[in-house]
Amino acid sequence: MIRLIITLWTICTLRYGPQVLPGTRNTLYWVLGLHLVIGTLYNLVFADVLYALQMELAALLISYVFVRVALLLGNRNERFNQTLTALLGSDVIISAVGLLLVNVLMLGLGLEALWTSTSLLLMAWSFIVAAHIFRHSFSTHFAVGSLIAFMFFFTSLVFVVLLQSSMSSQ
Repeated sequence: MIRLIITLWTICTLRYGPQVLPGTRNTLYWVLGLHLVIGTLYNLVFADVLYALQMELAALLISYVFVRVALLLGNRNERFNQTLTALLGSDVIISAVGLLLVNVLMLGLGLEALWTSTSLLLMAWSFIVAAHIFRHSFSTHFAVGSLIAFMFFFTSLVFVVLLQSSMSSQ
């Protein structure tokens, strides 16, 4: 488990691509579980437990579907486990850093004003890491990886907005 976290950190620092991860389902399941826990905890900062869990499950669903469809369209389906593991695992690492910063900046130091700029930096880091992962997964240029990452984030945003509007109308 420690080795997996270290490997995910090296992906987040752009030193390795997703191909260094084991392509096993067990590794993917570990990362899915970690993402469920860390993502729900991260969302608890802004919402109640049920809503945070629903948003986390929605994020996992859209990640799974997007990566599956993108790799199928790109004839790279054999890279699915590694790509999804890297994408979700890097999000776990970045979210854990975010949780630490929330606790230090907002709760510990009372610097709520810094949270917005810190969130933007975390989102930029997440985007760059996703572009890096997609670049390696499709064996292409960083610009193409960035385009795929943009489509991923845009699709996720639209899905979340639609989910939120359907939940608020009930």
